[in-house]
Amino acid sequence: MTDKKLSILSAADLISPDEAGGSGRAAWEISAELSRMGHAVSVVTRGVRGKSARENIGGIEVFRHFSNPAALIRLASSVGKDIPADVMIFHQPFTSRWFLRVARRIPAIAFHYSPWHEEYEIRCDDLGRGFARRTAGSFLRKMTERAVLKSASTVFTNSNFMRARLRQNHGIESEVLHLGVDTVKFSPSAEGDTRVAAVRKSSGVPTGGIMIFTLRNLVSRMGLENLIEAFAAVAKEFPSARLVIGGDGYLKDKLTALTADRCPAGSVTFAGRIPDNELPDYYRASDFFVLPTRMLEGFGLVTIEALSSGVPVLATPVGSNEEILGPLGGEFIFKSAEAASIAEGMARFIQSEDYKPPSLRNKCREYALSNFSWSACAKAVEKKLYEITGIK
Repeated sequence: MTDKKLSILSAADLISPDEAGGSGRAAWEISAELSRMGHAVSVVTRGVRGKSARENIGGIEVFRHFSNPAALIRLASSVGKDIPADVMIFHQPFTSRWFLRVARRIPAIAFHYSPWHEEYEIRCDDLGRGFARRTAGSFLRKMTERAVLKSASTVFTNSNFMRARLRQNHGIESEVLHLGVDTVKFSPSAEGDTRVAAVRKSSGVPTGGIMIFTLRNLVSRMGLENLIEAFAAVAKEFPSARLVIGGDGYLKDKLTALTADRCPAGSVTFAGRIPDNELPDYYRASDFFVLPTRMLEGFGLVTIEALSSGVPVLATPVGSNEEILGPLGGEFIFKSAEAASIAEGMARFIQSEDYKPPSLRNKCREYALSNFSWSACAKAVEKKLYEITGIK
């Protein structure tokens, strides 16, 4: 591999320093790892209120456009001038589409985390938006995404499930590249960790109780309605069980109302968006993690973050869940995504006390260590970047 370092421009709609979300975390972790490898990395992203238009974070130059077309045009015209770039990485389509003209002279690769138009259709259905708006918005997003992906020399997907979905939606082939996890940040708790005890106490978990954790955007495809229905049945059988739901989204009021109607008072905690520096303690405090996805699970970073923390994961047989969790054993996969199956699986797991032995927690940790690394992911990206730039 050459010693020459690259100037890399990443286009991402969101990054984890600004917003929660698996694709945003992936975009940022890959950028950060490439920066640690010595490459000069710039990121153009949407940004959120309260953030500056330009900021250096850990050696990465971050440019925020705040969905302003004038800012995007200005940033695109700056590539190769104020923003050096030998190569580009397209992480999400909205921001990336503004750099399609740049891609005619600077090579690019792309990541396809999830179909943008399908997520939009689900959101429209959830919010009761009209047929015309849904149809037009879906078409525009699909065509935009297709244009971005077709401009790239290589497209990476993160699972065989998403690889097949990409082929179905756009007729584009891709290379499967699993994402990684920070195994230092997401590591098992030490004996007597006071921060873990504080999380359990603030979440209302009684002494000797069971903490079930999930971390999701509060949208319908995540399956949280089914999880709440399932937990209502589990809580009747195991009164000391508590469900902690991290994340935010437009279904929060609906989910809160459903919880009040179905679950015992105080048995469910909505933790909201959990600050990044506190998230590892929530995993560590958990007895097990549940991924109740109803559709479009492209990879599930939260799955490997939990496993890296030594926490077993139970998941629905949706999307990539079986691909990621299957090697650990079939007992970690629910029979279906329905509430009854989730309830049955959780109750069986609690009854058997399978979550208690240190051997299982060690097994989860070792599986994450052996199979999911940001360093390995970034090295595969680096290899492809050198390949498409012609640098040997």
